[in-house]
Amino acid sequence: MDINHAANEVENKLKITDKVARDYYSLMRVYFPLPSFEDIILDRLEDKYDNSIVNGFLDICSSYGLDQEQEKQEDEHERENDEEDFEEFLKDLPSGKSEELIKKEEKFQNLSNLMCSMTGSVALTVCNIFSSTILENNTQDMINILTLTAMAHLSSGQAIAELFPNREFAESIAYAKRSQNNLKNAQNLLEKCIINSSPAIGPMLEPAKSLFQQASQAVDNFITETIKLANEDFDTPF
Repeated sequence: MDINHAANEVENKLKITDKVARDYYSLMRVYFPLPSFEDIILDRLEDKYDNSIVNGFLDICSSYGLDQEQEKQEDEHERENDEEDFEEFLKDLPSGKSEELIKKEEKFQNLSNLMCSMTGSVALTVCNIFSSTILENNTQDMINILTLTAMAHLSSGQAIAELFPNREFAESIAYAKRSQNNLKNAQNLLEKCIINSSPAIGPMLEPAKSLFQQASQAVDNFITETIKLANEDFDTPF
């Protein structure tokens, strides 16, 4: 199966969850002031989607932190084993080939680090903007933007987790695309709901707009290189 087609299939599954999330935040805008807003929102969602889809969305939200901690511990153990396997593998290769693989590994480490660093910087910047008194009248918009940037950062981390050590290329690309889409939606909201509605604060948010663009480019570079890697014919451990 073509890697782009496989990635699209994974991405389509993720889009269902994202669609529920978007509806959830849209309903929050309407019902957030009410004491029982969560129950009302869930009723509205269950009117539109199957219960299994809504429950799946809620499971992801509630269990993510615990899953991440467990995965972190497992990843640290796997990383130690992978490094030992990689060193042993290199010993049996011609020097030219081993140097090529080392450069490839360093390249993806740099791509991965940059992508996570940039998406994390965007999320942190949005947190700082949210804490500013200049936007006290845009609370709900900023909550949505903050959520989208947080999801972008989490998705970029998941893209890396799918690539290393198991080389699940389609899943990695799909999560990176998900990160990219969340960044795009967050930037659109920032410009449409914050900057355009309050032109006076536009200049203060120019650095944030630039950071969004840099983060999007970092994710795009990761996707491009991962697609190239998926189409290569070699059998090496990462």
